Amino acid sequence: APFADHWSPGAGPFWHRYENPREGKLEVRHKMVLPPEVQAVIDIMNGEQFVSSLRLLTGIPDLFEDKGLGGGGMHMIEPGGRLHVHIDFNKTGHDTFRRLNCLLFLNECWEESWRGDLQFWDNAGLRKRIYPTFNRLAAFNTSDSSWHGHPEPLICPQGRFRKSIATYYYSHQPPPDWRSWEHGTVWWNERH
Repeated sequence: APFADHWSPGAGPFWHRYENPREGKLEVRHKMVLPPEVQAVIDIMNGEQFVSSLRLLTGIPDLFEDKGLGGGGMHMIEPGGRLHVHIDFNKTGHDTFRRLNCLLFLNECWEESWRGDLQFWDNAGLRKRIYPTFNRLAAFNTSDSSWHGHPEPLICPQGRFRKSIATYYYSHQPPPDWRSWEHGTVWWNERH
């Protein structure tokens, strides 16, 4: 596995642990401590050619990358971990709106029975599942209606983890469903 040494929870003090009833995950978002291989992937995902392709794909003409990796970087979920359904924070700064998430999954030989699927919800509930198989890239809009997460605890074997690299993108234009309401992460079970 290309990044195996760096994906162990004990591989360094740079892993930040989120452990509460809504989320159980590990994250490394400081570029200076990321392994060189991960830095190279993030450089591609934040490079002009990739971002230009995202502009064409999304129709967001002023889309730009988050060089600071706010919330992005390496993500890992251990057995029993999860991320409840939520919408992401929607604004940073005076005129910077969060618009797009890209998740690159790095899970070789992942079995669907282990869960960990990225789920998309609307007001009626679950609408779509994307399993986190190796080299799959999930790109999706970030808005006040882009409910997503993986709420079911992982049941993968000990020593296996749900691994991904996350990059986020912004625009100076708000998303179409902007309601002039600036917020942090909003959790489904607190709103519904």
